[in-house]
Amino acid sequence: MVATTGKATVKRQIEQTDATGLVEKMGVGEWTAEQVLIAFTKRATIGHQLLNFATEFMFDEALEEAKRLDAIYQKTGKVVGPLHGVPISVKEMVHFKDRICHTAYVSDIGGSIRAPAAFCGVYGLRPTMLRNPWKGVSLAGDGQESIRCTLGPLTNSLRDIDLFQKAVLDQEPWEEETNLVPIPWREVKTPKDLTTHPPIKRALNHAEQRLKSAGVKTVDWQPFKHEQGGEVTKSLLFPDGGTCIREALEASGEPAMPLSEFALNYAKHLDIRENWELNVKRDWFRDMSHKLMKERGVDVILCPTYVGAAAEHETAHYWLYTSIWNLFDQPGVVFPCGFNVDPALDPADDKFQPLNDIDATEQKKYAPERYTDAPLAYQLIVVVKQTGRID
Repeated sequence: MVATTGKATVKRQIEQTDATGLVEKMGVGEWTAEQVLIAFTKRATIGHQLLNFATEFMFDEALEEAKRLDAIYQKTGKVVGPLHGVPISVKEMVHFKDRICHTAYVSDIGGSIRAPAAFCGVYGLRPTMLRNPWKGVSLAGDGQESIRCTLGPLTNSLRDIDLFQKAVLDQEPWEEETNLVPIPWREVKTPKDLTTHPPIKRALNHAEQRLKSAGVKTVDWQPFKHEQGGEVTKSLLFPDGGTCIREALEASGEPAMPLSEFALNYAKHLDIRENWELNVKRDWFRDMSHKLMKERGVDVILCPTYVGAAAEHETAHYWLYTSIWNLFDQPGVVFPCGFNVDPALDPADDKFQPLNDIDATEQKKYAPERYTDAPLAYQLIVVVKQTGRID
């Protein structure tokens, strides 16, 4: 998390600065790449001791690179590239030279960028399919194209998403990965079958009032056949019945985690004709979603990322708030709304009447005291192929 108040040492200031700010500071010689690396490595090491979130630290290689960048800056007075000296963490499914690559499922095919962003109070972007490079990624079931994974950033600020996307797409990756959409990063200035938890309702109501007071025209968005779309999504995520994933798990000797088993239990092995028919339905949903946004005069959709705040381990069963946009292939960005769960403001509704069995199950999970101070977030959706309009 990036703090914004109070005095701090240089090390603390570095830790509290987003990537865009780091590049700016290093660009004027105020901080060195080595300083930045050491500050973040120490912070990450402490975090890893508490949460065990890293598979490997590449500090020696990073330090060598930081010293190289500092030497170039000392000689020329110029930074090297748009991400000069910025420490990053990379999902272990992305190949690195001379490193073992593990298959991991934390790109975005149903919400795996957006949900962590919402749960942790940071920013995340799920781009349109074929927007960002995919070459060099290890994934069980590679070649499945009905609903494709996308790679995108998790960041500490909205402007860092812009920094990342511009740095990636300015390289014109479509010249090497030819199935990518050849569109540069453009800077443009500008559901009813499930009940969200009380804090999410409060966040959306707050946003609506702020937008209206700013003169922005708002309308209540009526979801288009999301339940039916969800069934298509479940079928297309694992058209092989989950065989590739189960084979990978068997080879590892590790059992499937409960939520993985929950997801795989929806999987049905499709024959070629069934897959084709579902692809036709998928394309119909995409066309209809685009058409309805145009007909209703809607530029963007502001919606939840999840039914509530961060889910407890092995309880995140409802993903339609994110996965439906993967089916529609509409890009989305998640960002913190600026306040957290407050039991005094977000009590459980003792008169709640569930709309269906799933609604009843999800509402039973909510207890205000369990979620106290958990961050809340919004998800902003735009029309297909318009990721650059999210600003």
